[in-house]
Amino acid sequence: EDEDEDDEEEEDTYPKEFTTVDDDYFTDAVFLGDSRVQGLGLYSDLPAVNYGVVSMQLYKVFERKAISTELGKVTVPEKLTMDPPYGKVYLKFGLNELGWGNNGLFEEYYYTLIDYIKAVEPDAVIYVMSVIHVTAAEQASSSVFNNDAIDKRNEVLKEIAENEHVYYLDLNEVFTGEDGCLPAEDSFDGIHIRSQAMYKWVDYLKTHAIE
Repeated sequence: EDEDEDDEEEEDTYPKEFTTVDDDYFTDAVFLGDSRVQGLGLYSDLPAVNYGVVSMQLYKVFERKAISTELGKVTVPEKLTMDPPYGKVYLKFGLNELGWGNNGLFEEYYYTLIDYIKAVEPDAVIYVMSVIHVTAAEQASSSVFNNDAIDKRNEVLKEIAENEHVYYLDLNEVFTGEDGCLPAEDSFDGIHIRSQAMYKWVDYLKTHAIE
């Protein structure tokens, strides 16, 4: 019975409305993901912990020992258990996985990661960030990275977020031009966000926060 009441209570409070916050909001936040997330840590002043790892894939997140500690290298999930509790967890996976597996498998791994985070960070607000589009030039030259595939993956992410009662953040609202691609001036290689454009990501996060 108590469990049902808890479920009903959660139903009443989800989804909450996004609000606008300042830098202080991010002092108990952690970002997990790939090199794009790493770039956010390098080129922004957000006071958050950043565990963005170059070429990190969702399928490897529980295996790849990518974070250095005094005890040696550990996986990102292991590091979360060593850190003080976080109030916000931001996830960004989906681009490096386009060339591996399928949407069903991707979904399965993503649910596993969110359930793990809920277990180790029970009080945290969890955000699922969309996969940012690539530029038109990158799309034309790549056999893996194309924006139609990215859009399909983002639909999966949105559904996962709704099912898990976490918050989906559509970064393509600020990183997509009229052609449906990442604007060339926002990227230095067709994929990664250049430092001069990182403010768009930061501003989006600050105006899409849950208190």
